[in-house]
Amino acid sequence: GDRLPASETMAIRVLTIPEILVYIIENNIAETNDLECTGARQTRIMKAQDTPWPYMLVCKAWFKILSSTPSLWKTFFVFCDGRYSEISHLPGMFELCLRYSKNLPLTLYISVTFSTAIKKDDAKSHALFMNLLSRVYEVQHRWGDVRLFMECSGYHVRLITGQTRNPKDLYLDINDATKLKKLSIDMPGDLLQHFANGNVLN
Repeated sequence: GDRLPASETMAIRVLTIPEILVYIIENNIAETNDLECTGARQTRIMKAQDTPWPYMLVCKAWFKILSSTPSLWKTFFVFCDGRYSEISHLPGMFELCLRYSKNLPLTLYISVTFSTAIKKDDAKSHALFMNLLSRVYEVQHRWGDVRLFMECSGYHVRLITGQTRNPKDLYLDINDATKLKKLSIDMPGDLLQHFANGNVLN
């Protein structure tokens, strides 16, 4: 078959050098500074293209390099109205970030607003976010820069009773969160009825 020009062959080889590939990918996925400019009521959902995942499918060499570079996976974010439909992938994506980021401190920006007009049909998405919140608290020993905002009411909580995975206490132990650098938590009192201990700080 036809051979690639020497220049193209060299370019391919260069892109299998970990330092170069990682630098390129870092400049093509979400950055913390960019996330800080996202307003609480804006819609911005983390998708595959915000992670190294699509690039990992290019070839085995890239998969090996990117899956073994924890710094590319330490950020997770979601900004949306609670009734936004394209959210089913979020729990799986969060687990992917946890796995590949190894033990690095996590940057977590989660902002969800449920309007007072929530309907029974919205219970599934509400339960998803409550489960996600519970999971986030389970890994507080890895929190680095964390911003959590959720707006809803006690009525919403009653809609999802029995639909969530064994809700965990919203209990933050500073002694356990040894990697924590920044923290902002804003949740309504009604929401905390869903947890045995809500917004408890030790």
